[in-house]
Amino acid sequence: KNKPGREVVEAIEVYHTPVMRATSYSIMNKPMSRSQLTDNNSKPTPSVAARRGGAICVPEPMDVLSGRGGAVNSHEGNKRYRELVNLMKAEYLSETTRKNQKTQIAAKIVWIIRNSESPGPGRFLKQDPETNLWYEIGDKAAFRKTGQALREKSAEFREVKAAVEELASENHYYPSQETHARFTSEHKLMRQQPHPLILN
Repeated sequence: KNKPGREVVEAIEVYHTPVMRATSYSIMNKPMSRSQLTDNNSKPTPSVAARRGGAICVPEPMDVLSGRGGAVNSHEGNKRYRELVNLMKAEYLSETTRKNQKTQIAAKIVWIIRNSESPGPGRFLKQDPETNLWYEIGDKAAFRKTGQALREKSAEFREVKAAVEELASENHYYPSQETHARFTSEHKLMRQQPHPLILN
């Protein structure tokens, strides 16, 4: 039986580091406000309305931009957003994670973007093709966007995850020191997020 190549292993090893597990656990166990979430089975209530704040000429670095293309993908806020999605993908796609818990995961990623003190807060924006101005898409759309991002390539993720787990069990594979150091640094950054978790 063919083993996955090293590049495949490196693509998913983040999901198997103790640092990643600690980071995702930290994110999921920060309490939300009573007005929005009372327990792990509750559905988060959107609080940021679409187009709040009016038209925006130039997005801020930490804003998450909707759309396609290199400019959107390389935007600093979008890169941070993808890192958060990747950190939580394993938890989201777990067979033991219920539907309402999946909604919470998406909502908490949105909260982190909106409320981060370091490297700074961001909004979820979409550009009007007629005016080229940007507008807030609101929490409801941001939750949907994040849920879709968490579900992207789910079949491929599960297949590679299973292959990596098999490889790890047979060959005692562990992430490289470089990879562990990178995610240790990211975990320190995540710990700088404001506490407790409140969706205002």
